[in-house]
Amino acid sequence: MKSTDVLNVMQQVADWQLANPSKHPLTDWTVGALYNGITALGDLSPEPRYREAMMDIGRKTGWQPGPRVWHADDHCVGQMYVEMYQLYRDPAMIAPLRERFDDILAHPAEGTLEFKQPFEECCKRWSWCDALFMAPPAWIRLWAATGDARYLDFMVANWWKTSDYLYDPDEHLYYRDDRYFEKREANGKKVFWSRGNGWVRGG
Repeated sequence: MKSTDVLNVMQQVADWQLANPSKHPLTDWTVGALYNGITALGDLSPEPRYREAMMDIGRKTGWQPGPRVWHADDHCVGQMYVEMYQLYRDPAMIAPLRERFDDILAHPAEGTLEFKQPFEECCKRWSWCDALFMAPPAWIRLWAATGDARYLDFMVANWWKTSDYLYDPDEHLYYRDDRYFEKREANGKKVFWSRGNGWVRGG
C-alpha cells in the first residue's frame, strides 16, 4: 500500500469522525484522544480542514481543560491546545491550561496511589495506568512550549511514581490499578488490561 493510500484512509476516518461528533463533552478524554490523532493528521495532510476543526474546538471550549482540577482525564484535551499554540502562537490557547497546571503545582494533591480510596481522591493522582497517556503529554508539551521546567519536573516525578507502582517487572506490563495486584484469571495468570498498556505506550 502506498503512503498516499494510507493518508487517504486516515482522512476518510477523520472526516467521518468530524461529521459524526461524539456526544461526550468537548473536553472529555474520549475526544481528547481523538483530537491528538486529528492534530497529527493535520501535520501530514495538505488539507487545512483538520487544523481548522481543532481551532474550532478550541474556540468552543475557550481553550479550557476539563472541569476536574487534578484528574488526568481532564488534562488530555490540553495536548491539542498546546499543539495549536505551537502553530499559531496565540497565548490565549494555553493560558487556561497554564493556570490549571500552575494551580496544581501550587496545591499538589496529597495522598497515595491506592485505588481503594474514594474515587474523587484516588483520581487526584495518576493512580491508573491510562492516566499516563492522558496527562503527562500535556505537561511535557507545555514545558516545550514555555520553557518552564516546573512542568517537566512535575511530569517526570509523577510518571515514575505511577510507573514504579503499577509496573510488573516479571511480566513487563502495567496493572490497570492496584485493585488488580492480587487478581488472577481462571487459569491462574495475572490480570492485565491490554488497552491500558497501549495507553501507557502511547503516553
